Amino acid sequence: MGFSLQSNDFTSAINRIQAVISKAMESSDPILKDWAQNLLRVDFVFNNESIEQLENNLHETKKWNLFNLVDAYADNKNNDLELLKVTTIIVFIYFQEAYFRLGEYSENIVFNKFKDKVYDLKKEEYQKYKIYFDYLDELPYRICKEIYSDTRLNEIRIFLEEKDFSEFKSFVETNTTTFEMIKKWEETFEYKQKIVSELENKLEHSKQTYDFVLLNKGFKEGRVKLEVRHKPPN
Repeated sequence: MGFSLQSNDFTSAINRIQAVISKAMESSDPILKDWAQNLLRVDFVFNNESIEQLENNLHETKKWNLFNLVDAYADNKNNDLELLKVTTIIVFIYFQEAYFRLGEYSENIVFNKFKDKVYDLKKEEYQKYKIYFDYLDELPYRICKEIYSDTRLNEIRIFLEEKDFSEFKSFVETNTTTFEMIKKWEETFEYKQKIVSELENKLEHSKQTYDFVLLNKGFKEGRVKLEVRHKPPN
């Protein structure tokens, strides 16, 4: 049957749950207050923009009235603590499906505290809320199964199976070989360029050494001639 997060009944249920949260924040019961505080960490989930995003992404969860906050409120309206716990689990399920489908994951410190509260409850009272937590664990597999069995995906799969991609494969292989040859030539060119550069440096160094030797030789020859010219007669 399913449900919609944008229905009037759902909006009314949210308003009533928020009223319970506000009342719990004024309570002297620390446990009740703690669960209310935990839901306030993610109260943005109840604004219009978030509701619209959830409506567009909770394809699996919306199929089951078990996760409808309208039913959650109706079943637990006389037990505030139970209502806050169930609401927390359901809201976390909403987040998990939306994040999974959108390819996002929140590393927000506040959200992580909210998440930790859910998993602490799973450790402490798993049997009581087994149906919720089992669904939560199965959710990624359900979504993947839905995506894989999508008729549009099957059409793409059939199209790919029927097409002959041998020419394309040959084209890719040929171009891959060409790219490898170009890369090898570039690497060889760079190596040769390095060798030429090193040789130029060596030649320049040899030239400087040779020029110095010639210059030194010239100084010596000039000095000998000068000494002979000014040598006193015997």
